[in-house]
Amino acid sequence: MKLFQKMGGSIHVRIVIFTVFMCAASAGVAYGLTLEDYLMTNYSPWIRPVHNTTTSTNVSLWVTVRQVLDMEEKKQLLTTYVWLRQHWQDEFLTWIPEDFGGLDEIRIPLKSIWTPDVMLFNSALEENAAINPLATLRHDGAVQWHTPVILKSTCTLNMDRFPFDTQICPLEFISWTFTTADIDLHAMTQPPDTRYYISNGEWELVDVSNVRDVDSYVVNGKESLFARVVFTMSLRREPLYYVICLLLPSIFISSVVLMGFLVPVESGEKVDTEIKVLLAFAVSLLLAADMIPPTADTIPFIARYYTFNIGITCLATMCNVIVERVHLRGMGKTLVPRHLKKVIVHVISRITFQHAEALETFPEFMTSDTPPATPHTLPPDKVGVHPNCYIVRPKNYKLKKSDSKNNMEMAKLNADAGESTTDPDDPECSGRDTTGRKEHRSEIELRLGQIESCLAAILRTTSTTEDDITNRKEWRFVARILDRVFFIVFGLAIGTVTCFMIPGPDRVAQLS
Repeated sequence: MKLFQKMGGSIHVRIVIFTVFMCAASAGVAYGLTLEDYLMTNYSPWIRPVHNTTTSTNVSLWVTVRQVLDMEEKKQLLTTYVWLRQHWQDEFLTWIPEDFGGLDEIRIPLKSIWTPDVMLFNSALEENAAINPLATLRHDGAVQWHTPVILKSTCTLNMDRFPFDTQICPLEFISWTFTTADIDLHAMTQPPDTRYYISNGEWELVDVSNVRDVDSYVVNGKESLFARVVFTMSLRREPLYYVICLLLPSIFISSVVLMGFLVPVESGEKVDTEIKVLLAFAVSLLLAADMIPPTADTIPFIARYYTFNIGITCLATMCNVIVERVHLRGMGKTLVPRHLKKVIVHVISRITFQHAEALETFPEFMTSDTPPATPHTLPPDKVGVHPNCYIVRPKNYKLKKSDSKNNMEMAKLNADAGESTTDPDDPECSGRDTTGRKEHRSEIELRLGQIESCLAAILRTTSTTEDDITNRKEWRFVARILDRVFFIVFGLAIGTVTCFMIPGPDRVAQLS
């Protein structure tokens, strides 16, 4: 019974509280309607709300950047999503809260009250539509209008360090019709707020700063001053995508240019390798053309890097043609100039770490005082099979008879069969040619003459062949020296230019 009474009492209390709330709400609505009638009586949204027309209306402006939606590099347009706040004082919209049930703040449609004609001065759209249609009005006449808005503005881009660039893009706000005598436009005194910034996949908001300027324009034939508030955004590009898609492929392809100098000349693929690299650069540049924004003011550094790589590849192709040309000079009778040999042995081979090979190829430049050990050789006019046993070539050929069969065989082996002579001190050479058959003398002389002619021709051919082989060897070494020199020069050039593409330590840390 007591529990039922408690429940019944609770229901009655709830009914009483609900009735009180309904009455209060009705009273609040009534006070609101009364306040609206009070404020809007004899009020015009077209008249600047000041009692003294010589005083200016202070308009405070603030922008909070929420997100960078798009950056159109080709058109140089920036689309941002911001929170826009404007505060001003309306002297005609004031009341005493106690007269209207304690109401000290109301929401009022923006189109019903006077609003400053503040607009984006560097706007790229006909109208940047605001989303919030209501303004907050306080009893002392303070009006606050906070609205999210999408702004599309112009931004002059500096693409010199693309894709490691930082862009400075302004948002310029100005009153289009009111001068500084009517509207005093300024930024709110508060630090930049980037807490609510939504990260963009390509752009990072580094800083937002503001400044107030006064510009002079000629209006209706007279000079007028207009207040302008500029919010400057510092946007830094995230370069990871461009590094992977543009920079690294170019570095890898440029390293293949150096490999062309390591291909042996005998393979015949040196020039073909460089031409293939040149085609790879051309295709890569066509793909990069869609990513690199075209600008007339500056050429992006990565575009200059691609141009350098294509130029260095063309030079490498021409250098490989020169190397092959030098290699083929050994096929002819042209000898390596002595001054070129001297430069290669004493200068170039030391730089390319091929000095030992150069001395081996050009032995006449050896500086050692001790000549290499050589076996005992015969005089140029003596030929024999033993150092102390030889046959002297007389001026007038005359064949002598010999009872020694060994000496006759020696005479037949000699190219210039002549008068045989032996060393008397050598026990191995004791035989003398004293007998012969006169009836065969003419035939033997004819045979030996033929043998002598054939051997002389063979000697000339052998000597010519050895000279040709030596000449080819020397020109082949000159071609290898040029290959090594070009490899070093092009490697230094490509490496130096590539180092300029590497960002600073802060950007490297950011990429990692």
